[in-house]
Amino acid sequence: DFRNDPYRRYAATALDRMRWWRTSAVLSWRFELGEHIQVVTDLYRHDFDRSWLRFASFGDTSVNPRDVLLSPTGSRAVFYDLLRGAQDTSSPSEEIVLADNQRRFVSQGAQSRLRFETTTGALSHHVELGLRFHQDQIDRNHLAYRYAMQSGTLVALDVPAATTTDNFGWAFAFAGYAIYRAEIGGLTLTPGIRTEVIKTELEDNLSGDRMQSVDTVFLPGLGATYEVVENLSLLAGVHRGFSPVAPGQPAEVEPELSVNYELGARYADAEEGRLLELVGFVNDYSNLTGQCGFSSGCSGGMLDMQYNGGSVLVWGVEAAAHWRFEVGDFTVPLRLTYTYTGSSFRSEFESEDPTFGQVREGDELPYVPSHQGQLQGGLEHARAGFHVIGSYVSEMREEAGQGDEGERTDDYVLVDLVTWWQAHEHLRVYARAENLLNDQPIASRRPFGARPIKPFTIQVGAKIEF
Repeated sequence: DFRNDPYRRYAATALDRMRWWRTSAVLSWRFELGEHIQVVTDLYRHDFDRSWLRFASFGDTSVNPRDVLLSPTGSRAVFYDLLRGAQDTSSPSEEIVLADNQRRFVSQGAQSRLRFETTTGALSHHVELGLRFHQDQIDRNHLAYRYAMQSGTLVALDVPAATTTDNFGWAFAFAGYAIYRAEIGGLTLTPGIRTEVIKTELEDNLSGDRMQSVDTVFLPGLGATYEVVENLSLLAGVHRGFSPVAPGQPAEVEPELSVNYELGARYADAEEGRLLELVGFVNDYSNLTGQCGFSSGCSGGMLDMQYNGGSVLVWGVEAAAHWRFEVGDFTVPLRLTYTYTGSSFRSEFESEDPTFGQVREGDELPYVPSHQGQLQGGLEHARAGFHVIGSYVSEMREEAGQGDEGERTDDYVLVDLVTWWQAHEHLRVYARAENLLNDQPIASRRPFGARPIKPFTIQVGAKIEF
């Protein structure tokens, strides 16, 4: 079906629709004391409301729609015809279940940063201190509606909607950090530390359960650069990584922890618009956290649940080259980037998330491309310009594994075009065309079957600055 029509819609998905609304506001205040001290304070709030009505399952929940689409033969043929609208519903097991995942997100808080600079002899000092109070929350209300397929059309059944999820979760965090940058000669050292206290709570209105947790974490880091000759530097860094546990998770779920290393070299000439960079990286996860979502094939009680992914090693190389040419009143910018990524689980476990499944030591992470690259070129003038962007993404595993086993996505090349026009001193009009070639590779086979990337899309807008 996918190769014949990548954008085909089955009759059972005729009512699928996502509606959302987003607002965002930031209020900033800047204060400077002399030439060396600066304080910046931000108040922010972001709201996001979403209602996602979609096909969820058959009346017989033991029938996996993904299995039906992968092999629509035998007893699965009936359900394949139901999906297509070629057969009418004749029993409760053949009913079509639609889910409406209604969620409201709020993220708000205040943060303040103090920067201080001074010099003592040949040594330059740069200090940055920061504090942040942050609160976010999510209100989930998931409903399930039952339909019958009749003559290729979904007909609502006279049964009340079932509430499958009704909970409210929130988190409050207090964070502080300190960064010190010392420069002497060609050497720059940047140690830093961040500490955070996070309190979370989830109230389940269906079960009446209330779950709370408190995490405290200290995250040190150190970066270093050394300018060998003018514009050419060596760089290195080691930093602690952390991702907290979401509200309402089982007690055995641990935060995601890692130590991240990088080592490389960079040639940078900002005046000429030139950059050459090569950096190797290693991310050593003592515990990688996974989360079950509908898009990964999870359903029912596993939705939004986190789990421990064990010890994982991720490594790779990033390369970048930027070059800018001046031709009269025009500028020709060229950019090339490439990333290689490898990964390996260093423990064994079994996960209810189908993208992980039965993990063995040495398995590679799913949905991590080994190769990614981008080539960008353009033509710019003071009043207008355009960029052509070509991106390459290699195939990816769709579940943890090694060697030739398991299904993979397609590799693909994506071509985009971005153009802009400075209509006025304060007004810029822009347009972006994505997937100009309308390429249609398989981006994923989850949750229920092969899906393509975004089709040819055009965005037009205006930006006002004053």
